[in-house]
Amino acid sequence: QFLAEANGLNQKFHWCPLRVEDHISMIGQWRPLLLVVHVSGLYDESLGYATSLLQTRKAEVKPNPDCTPSVQQDIFETIMQLITRHNETLISELRSQGRIQDGIPDWNFVHIPKTGGDSMVISSAPLAPVGMSLANAKAPRLGPDQCFWSQLPPKMIPSGQEQYQGKTVFCAVRNPYERAISGACHLLQYTRGYIGDASSRLNASLLDNFITIQLETYKSNKKVGTCFWIPQVEYTEGPLGCTRTINFAHLEQEYDNLMEEAGYNLKLGRDSSHSCAAKCDYTKDDLDPSTVQLLSDFYSADFEKWGHEFG
Repeated sequence: QFLAEANGLNQKFHWCPLRVEDHISMIGQWRPLLLVVHVSGLYDESLGYATSLLQTRKAEVKPNPDCTPSVQQDIFETIMQLITRHNETLISELRSQGRIQDGIPDWNFVHIPKTGGDSMVISSAPLAPVGMSLANAKAPRLGPDQCFWSQLPPKMIPSGQEQYQGKTVFCAVRNPYERAISGACHLLQYTRGYIGDASSRLNASLLDNFITIQLETYKSNKKVGTCFWIPQVEYTEGPLGCTRTINFAHLEQEYDNLMEEAGYNLKLGRDSSHSCAAKCDYTKDDLDPSTVQLLSDFYSADFEKWGHEFG
């Protein structure tokens, strides 16, 4: 019954390119539950059911006593935050003002990976089921790939995004060296089991090698590493691209100021997912000079558009 419910919603809204059974084999038994929450929450049809179902199953989630990074656990935590912040009263009020149409707020952001996107989704969750995220759109199926489609550059998303015409689209941009190191640390921890502290196997040499391999793979597959390596400038291109940028180095202040300008009483909060991922303190100075040059060349368009300090 559970699988039938999830697959039925999936088929109705074309939310996910895979059947629920495929998600079970790929990520684990909790993905179909989260899929139900995602889809039902998106269009306000079964949010109560999804919330109740999630709360009922919450006690059954396997504990993570060692606190190892887990995509499964992160998704669960994210959905819980989205649900607890959902504000139907506010949404109804904004609908009556014409500020939310077809479930989409008049301000939205493009989620460039590793630039604080999850925090912005959670902070804006009172406005829509997935916050001010392009994930709210009823997009067509993209087919299996290595990216969350909402983290693709808008120009790479197929037709079906007309709901975003005329909206203000913003994004956060980050120094490319910092973003690349953060992305490498994330992928190594989540896909290869490394822990990001000085006493572990994760080290600067490993980062050098991993970044080099990933950027070489990028030449034949732009979606490698769940879109972590796509230059940020590409997210500003196309009719739905980002037109307002905020600096990741001052993310909280600039996000709060932008929301005040937009007329929304929203403050950037801390996303509690990824809580088991170790902090990655490596910097550009820890990398081999050849890796630094590789990143400088690869992200030359980012540096040119925003400068070495802002990029």
